[in-house]
Amino acid sequence: MDISKLCGIAAGILLAAMPVTLLPCAAAETYSYTLLDDGTASLKCEDTALVHADIPETIDGHTVTALAENCFDGCTQLETVTIPDSVTLIHSYAFQGCNMLETISIPASVEKIDDFAFEGCLALQAFTVADGNETYYAEDGILFKNGISQTLVRYPQSKTDMSYKTPDKCGTVSPWAFTDCRYLEKLEFSKTSAIGADVCMNCTALRKVSICDDVTELIGAGFAYCSSLRSVKLPERLTQIGDRCFYGDAALKEINFPEKLSSVGEQAFYACVELKTLPLPKSLKTIGNESFGYSVNESGSSTKIPGVVFEVDFGSAAYKYAKSNGFSYKSEAPQSLILVIVVGAVLAILMIAGISISVKRRKAEQAAEAERIALEERRKAHEERKRKKKEESAK
Repeated sequence: MDISKLCGIAAGILLAAMPVTLLPCAAAETYSYTLLDDGTASLKCEDTALVHADIPETIDGHTVTALAENCFDGCTQLETVTIPDSVTLIHSYAFQGCNMLETISIPASVEKIDDFAFEGCLALQAFTVADGNETYYAEDGILFKNGISQTLVRYPQSKTDMSYKTPDKCGTVSPWAFTDCRYLEKLEFSKTSAIGADVCMNCTALRKVSICDDVTELIGAGFAYCSSLRSVKLPERLTQIGDRCFYGDAALKEINFPEKLSSVGEQAFYACVELKTLPLPKSLKTIGNESFGYSVNESGSSTKIPGVVFEVDFGSAAYKYAKSNGFSYKSEAPQSLILVIVVGAVLAILMIAGISISVKRRKAEQAAEAERIALEERRKAHEERKRKKKEESAK
C-alpha cells in the first residue's frame, strides 16, 4: 500500500480517537471568552438581542467554568437561561439588567456567586438550585448560601408575596438582597446579626420594617427610596446608621432611635418630610451633614423641612446639631446639672447672707467702739470740769 495512504489512514484513526467538542457557529458569534490561569474559560455574551441563552460547556475546546462580570449585561430581551454543570463561578453583575428573566436555575457545580450577580432582574420570580449543590440552596424561590450561619443571597424582585420574615437560621443578609422588590410590603429580619449595604433600596411597596436587636449597624443606603415606608423598628443594639440610609422616604413617620446609637451618616434621613418629631439620644456623637430636617425644593436646592422639632439632651451632639442648623428644639438640663445649679444657688445665697451678717457685725462693732470712745471723752471732760471747779473753790 502507498505510504501516503497509510499515513492518511493513521491520521484519521488518531483524530477519531481524540475527544474534540466543536462550538456551533451561532454560539461562537454569541459569546466571547477570557482564558483563566487553569486553562478554563470565563464566558461573556456579545449578543444583547438574545432571548434564550443555552450556555455552552466548552468554547474552542476550553471548559466554561465562569460567567464573567457583566456577562449578560444589556440583554434586556433575555427570557430563559440554561447554565451548564461546568460552571463553578458567577461573577458580579452577570445578569445585570436582564429585566425579562423570570427564573434562574443554579446547577450543582456552582461554588461561588458574587454580590450583585442578579441586579436589575426586575421580572425575576424564583430561583431553583439543583440537588447536590453543597454551597447554595433555594427555599420558597429565595436563594440562600450555606455556612456557619445561612446567608440570604437574593430575594427575587418580582416574587409576589407581600410579607416576608427571614428564617431563624439566616444570620446574614447579603448586600442588595432585597433591592427593587416590587410587591413586598412588610419585612421582618428575625434572627439576623448582619445586614449588607443597600439591602432594601428602592422597595417602593415596602411599608413596615422590623429589625432584630442583634444588628449593630445599617450600612449605606439600606432603605433609601422606599417611598411607601411608614414604620421602622430599629434594633436596641444599633450604633450606626449609614449615609443616606433612609434617603427619600417621604412617608416615614414612626421610627425609634436606640439609646446606644452613636453615629448617623450624611443625609441619612434626607427628604423624610413626615418625620417632624426627632427624639435623639444623648449617646449620639457624630451626625452627618443634612442628616435630619432637610429636603429638596422645587429648584433642586436643599431646604429645611417646616415644623421639625428636635427633642434632645442639653449639651449633646444632637442639641448642637439642632442649634447650629437653626431648628426648633426641646431640651431639659440633665439632673446632675440641675443639682449643680441648685447647690450653687444655695451656696451663693448663703455666701451673700454671710457677707451681709459680717458687714452688719462689723458696723455694730464700729458703732460700739465709737460710743465707748465718746463716753470716755465725756467722762474725762466731766472730771476736768470737777477739777477746775474744785481749784476755784480753794482760792
